[in-house]
Amino acid sequence: MNKNLKALLITLCVLLVITSFFVVRFFIDKSHLNPDDHVGNSAYNLNNGGKFCEINDKVYFANSYDSDALYVMNSDETNAKKITSTSVVSINADDHRIYYSMSPKSNGQGLGYIRKSAGLYSINHSGRDSICYTTNPVAQCLLYGNTLYYQNYIKNSGTSIYAITTDRNNNHEVINQFVTFTNPYWGYIYYGNMSDNHYLYIYDPLTMQSESYWSHDVYMPVYDSDGWIYFIDPNTDYELHRYNPQSETEEIITDQRVDFYNKIGDIIYYQVSVGDPALHRVMASGGDDIVIAEGVYNDIQTTSNYVYFRPFDNDTVTYHANHYGTLKIEEFRP
Repeated sequence: MNKNLKALLITLCVLLVITSFFVVRFFIDKSHLNPDDHVGNSAYNLNNGGKFCEINDKVYFANSYDSDALYVMNSDETNAKKITSTSVVSINADDHRIYYSMSPKSNGQGLGYIRKSAGLYSINHSGRDSICYTTNPVAQCLLYGNTLYYQNYIKNSGTSIYAITTDRNNNHEVINQFVTFTNPYWGYIYYGNMSDNHYLYIYDPLTMQSESYWSHDVYMPVYDSDGWIYFIDPNTDYELHRYNPQSETEEIITDQRVDFYNKIGDIIYYQVSVGDPALHRVMASGGDDIVIAEGVYNDIQTTSNYVYFRPFDNDTVTYHANHYGTLKIEEFRP
């Protein structure tokens, strides 16, 4: 065989193998299926902006020192590296991809905040193979199983909840209201109604029907895996409460006026802005309440090891503290 022809055939075979590898990877990334009960991030994190998300000992986060660009690090904060320059909020993840709302850096919540957002996207863990689900403004999204539920703002019609599969099919409206999500529980999605009566509602993904679950005003509600519903109660000057639907028991966690809160395990972090402004840590049962940082903070995020938070008036700085042992507040610089 001619040497040149042999070399050409070898080159073509190598190219074919390489091309086949990337084609297979491409379709694996696009066609993988999550377990039906997979949840992309905790509702506590998502209700506080969703700027940190932990999965498989990796933490994906919006780096405040780099215009909220998407980074990844180990859960012990080692080996931090940049994934994409896109400014992100509402981060979700599964074994193959990272899902997020693309947004310029901005403070605040509500409709004005939503209008500053710029769409819903995903990329693989290496920062490649971007998928766009919508270019409409999206402030909060939730990955549940293989479906993305997201706050979809449409000009002249307002914000409602849409759902789209991770492979970008069946995009449709599921809740014709502006709501905030709580953790899916026993196959259902619970949410706080922000449009009408502020009650807790339940959505069934199978029947695509919603109904009132608890006729009680709630703000930032989360139906936790421990069987309690945690919420800020507007009827008691925004105290932090929890309610057990099985025993119909309601407990006060703190009688202070709470602005934001986050929970990890049995630990709750909450922010107080009136009186003596401070970020507190308290046990879910209401005991051992201590101040961990004086001042006003927001964007409270938790991972398995740390709590992260930002000064209310400076979103370019992030602080952190370990959940366990002696509390030591330090600036988090990845």
